[in-house]
Amino acid sequence: MRRLLLALSIVSLWMLPLAGVAEERYSGQILSIDHSGSTLVLEEMTASRSEAPAAIRRTIVMAPGASVQLLRRSNEPMRAAWPGGFSATTLALGDLQPGDYVTVVGEERQGRIVATGLQVSRDDSSPSASP
Repeated sequence: MRRLLLALSIVSLWMLPLAGVAEERYSGQILSIDHSGSTLVLEEMTASRSEAPAAIRRTIVMAPGASVQLLRRSNEPMRAAWPGGFSATTLALGDLQPGDYVTVVGEERQGRIVATGLQVSRDDSSPSASP
């Protein structure tokens, strides 16, 4: 019986990589962007032991062909969504700016976070602080 359980455990561990990599999501503000290397540094707020959240910096590598979408709140009634829902438009990677709030969808590969998709949220309705 022990040998059977040991054999099943070994087979299960062997098949684990075949199950695929789980999709991860990271949300935060872009601190910096390197367009030539297709990387960005994201500051994500996470739980901490104190009352204040902890800021974690993550370096994200954009995968070739990764989708970048700009999400905007719609003031128009939409047939497929409720009023005030979001509409998505394609955005070029070069249009990303430090300060943009993004949600990165990707996976960890060889110790690096590789983004397969990125959603950008901007509040265009508020006045700019700069003249």
